[in-house]
Amino acid sequence: MDDKNLIGQRIKAAREKLKLSQEELGDLMGVSFQSVQQWESGKTTPRTTRMRKLATVLKTSPNWIQFGMGQSTSENLDDILKFIRSDEFKNQVCSAHAKSLQVLLSMGWIGLKRNDVTMSIMNDIFFAKLLEEYGLDPEEPSVLTQETLQK
Repeated sequence: MDDKNLIGQRIKAAREKLKLSQEELGDLMGVSFQSVQQWESGKTTPRTTRMRKLATVLKTSPNWIQFGMGQSTSENLDDILKFIRSDEFKNQVCSAHAKSLQVLLSMGWIGLKRNDVTMSIMNDIFFAKLLEEYGLDPEEPSVLTQETLQK
């Protein structure tokens, strides 16, 4: 069996476990139910940019959908997403990011040509991109739920 069929089977299994129809999954993803049908039949696979959101909607990970690695579902996904959005996590991640940038600057590996670009601005951009990697909207302050996915 080829990879597209295996990916399709995993998408279907996760969708059915959540008791979602193909149409409901399509609505949550912003695609037609025909797209979901094509993914599940193995005719096509979701683009990489959609894979993260698909994994979030299906309460699983992109690695499980693509490769069958890891757990098929995450029962504590809401807790994980709440932690990712927390000030504690943001402060820890941004502190590590700032320290790594300072090392790179001091070594001369990177440089800043603009005086108005601060470490704070770079950290905000970095954290927004990190949230996007998790399939979260950087502008949305609340924990990701099925309702926010429908927006």
